[in-house]
Amino acid sequence: MEKITIKDFLENLKDRLGLVLIAGESGLKKTLETKYLNRPSMALMGWYKVFAYHRIQVFGKTELTYLKSLGVAELRKCIEKLLEFDIPCLIISRNLEPPATMIELANIVGIPLIVSKLRTVELIDTVSAWLDDFFAPSISVHGTMVDVFGVGILLTGKSGIGKSECALALVEKGHRLVADDVVVIKRFSDNILKAYPTELQGHYMEIRGVGLIDLEKLFGVQAIRLQKRLELNINLSLWDEVVECDRIGLTEKTTTYLNVQIPKITIPVSPGKNIAVILEVIATNFMMKIYGENLAESFVERVEQAIKRKRTTGGYLLEDNE
Repeated sequence: MEKITIKDFLENLKDRLGLVLIAGESGLKKTLETKYLNRPSMALMGWYKVFAYHRIQVFGKTELTYLKSLGVAELRKCIEKLLEFDIPCLIISRNLEPPATMIELANIVGIPLIVSKLRTVELIDTVSAWLDDFFAPSISVHGTMVDVFGVGILLTGKSGIGKSECALALVEKGHRLVADDVVVIKRFSDNILKAYPTELQGHYMEIRGVGLIDLEKLFGVQAIRLQKRLELNINLSLWDEVVECDRIGLTEKTTTYLNVQIPKITIPVSPGKNIAVILEVIATNFMMKIYGENLAESFVERVEQAIKRKRTTGGYLLEDNE
């Protein structure tokens, strides 16, 4: 299971969230193993039956106002009871000042107490999005990921088949590269896949006979993306290795990554074939399907209507030469 220490969490988000550690430094080695957050309002009032203590505990104005309304003895008892649980860390929003008793007890038990400059809702949204990305199930696949007309396409196929060259041609036409050679795929919710480059490789691309090139420096930031939703898999295969090829487009094949199915199209590759243009057509056709227009089904319907019309008229209109 993926996990992160509170120290690393703090280092990654301290600038974005304006995080400052004010107590519990000895607990920075604690690990966080869930992407969910919790506001401990009910726990502070004594309801611990379903207390999600293993999550980051977020204190907003409501929680701090309640604590400051308690008497000295009652406040200490409330915080002592809360900190008996193995909480990863506490985060206070809006740069609010926690009670001195909370700081004292956090230092004693070794639970990091952190203050953020963000408002509570903004803090929760930002941290949740970051943790959702960090804890998302992921795999690495051999391929090239591109954004064509806003459609995320993963190019797969044997080494040397021309995936990188095809991506380079697309970038030259104004489309964008996400990753080359090694693509990191993460799953969000139940059916959303996103693709990323590896941290080491970034947007470098290997062109055989040329070597490594940096697309960001050659074409500018408009030629790259840091991430993109994965919507299509285009598999490039040698012409004589393709056993069966769809001629009309009625049959939709799929492939599965992280238990999520996406459409898969096999494209036969031969010398002189302009794969970049074909990918533009595929991306446009995919978007038309999203908006409810299936060209293959429309063609079949047109043929059926033509046959029906011919049977109905018996050729009468074709013989009228006026």
